[in-house]
Amino acid sequence: MKKSAGKPTLCAEHGIWNSVPKPPPAGQKPLNFSAIDGKENDRILSSEKMSFAMVGCSGDPLKGKKTKAVAKAIIADDTSFFYHLGDIIYMEQGSDATPDAAEADTPELWNSQFYAPYKKYPRRIVSVPGNHDGKNTPIDNYMDAFCAPPSKWPAPWKGNTTDKRPAMIQPYVYWRFDTPLAYFVGLYSNIVNGGMLDDPTTYRDFKEGPQYQWLVAELKAIAVANRKNSPKKAVLLVVHYPPYSERQTSMSAETRRKAPVPKRRRRLFSAWPYKRLLRKAANGLTQFSRPMLTCSSGSPTPSPTEARCPAWWPDVAGTLRSRCSQTDVTASQESHPKCHSRS
Repeated sequence: MKKSAGKPTLCAEHGIWNSVPKPPPAGQKPLNFSAIDGKENDRILSSEKMSFAMVGCSGDPLKGKKTKAVAKAIIADDTSFFYHLGDIIYMEQGSDATPDAAEADTPELWNSQFYAPYKKYPRRIVSVPGNHDGKNTPIDNYMDAFCAPPSKWPAPWKGNTTDKRPAMIQPYVYWRFDTPLAYFVGLYSNIVNGGMLDDPTTYRDFKEGPQYQWLVAELKAIAVANRKNSPKKAVLLVVHYPPYSERQTSMSAETRRKAPVPKRRRRLFSAWPYKRLLRKAANGLTQFSRPMLTCSSGSPTPSPTEARCPAWWPDVAGTLRSRCSQTDVTASQESHPKCHSRS
């Protein structure tokens, strides 16, 4: 791996906004599960039950032992698909790319930290990018691995030299995934520490940001579709860093007060457990955390003053197995001591 000579390596926890190299496709459409696994889609329709695995912050840039342990637990379970919550790969010693990409992500890291550990997982893998996936070359590699053109399905990404797993055909870094029992709305929280949907220097009113507007439009479209569904499908929000949270230091209190909040019977999945979504109540800001389900390979998280590169993560890792039926969404988190994956 090429190293930057004499240049400081930035920690992703102190990242700033980094633009995605490609704009969202015109008329962006959801990805239907049947397009990537028709057989499993039919099984879900027949059984009226669906289970899926989730984990975030699973990369292990050093020995790979911890990443493989988490992957082994997911492979051993019988799930319809695996939804990764971001931070799929890490640079050496948990660092991220330098501003000029002198120390860049490489396909080698994707093979050792992602493709090889999950080679025996028989189902499809989808994802949202995390902050470690979002700088310079890493976001390019992420889009190659997960946002390939549908016309190329099921061809692998050329950087994948491990197996023949198809490059996923997610429409964009933020995207909607339609399954028989649930709508998944995946967001990209960029590399800002704490997460943010749109560039705050360009969109000072967050409601004008393209990703926020896309989110609102998708939720409205889902509401219309669900009026025709019987029973209604679950609505599941997926994001690496939950924006609009009490530790979102780059966002004003007024913005947090206006932030959208998951409603009853909806769920938010995140890789970071220390956040608490906020809502406006009669007495001001109140914590809103009940719908939130977290699954990070490295948890609990440190205090804000500790959020920097040194290894302060405890020796614990976990995977989340969620079950969805026509009437409910449940989840169980399984801890795996001594197989911690650095987040």
